[in-house]
Amino acid sequence: MAVTISGSHFDYNNVKDTFPQSTSLTGGTTIDGVNNGTLVTGTGTLFTTELQVGEYLYIDAQSAFRKIRRINSDTELVLESAFPTATFTDATAKRVPLNTYRSVSWAIDSAGTANIDKITMPASQSGTMAMIGGVRPEPILIDSTANGNNVYGEFQI
Repeated sequence: MAVTISGSHFDYNNVKDTFPQSTSLTGGTTIDGVNNGTLVTGTGTLFTTELQVGEYLYIDAQSAFRKIRRINSDTELVLESAFPTATFTDATAKRVPLNTYRSVSWAIDSAGTANIDKITMPASQSGTMAMIGGVRPEPILIDSTANGNNVYGEFQI
């Protein structure tokens, strides 16, 4: 179970993660129902040094990411929109870095289905997400855990 990125190629092997790949943050986080579920508080977190406004916060248990609107302190930040479950505690939060890619192409191995941006794709399927006249700054969620399979791909910046 791993993500391997080499140059402009990637391999998501039996994992659920974002593209670009997320990285763990220090401490634990709580999403509070205050401010319509957009207020994030941390315990032992370092939001001011580990995150930037405009990056994304990824919560694996929610299978979702949200854009960071404001960082108030090392232990508090505000999101642009709420997660699917607006209130939860002890969530493992990850940072999804800023990236400006023009296209992402993928191929799913023959082991079974995988989800690309929450759309179930059949085994041996391939495809491309291309941005016409611009870039896609928002991450893509890749889930290859259904059958222990791989999603291979490449991206263009």
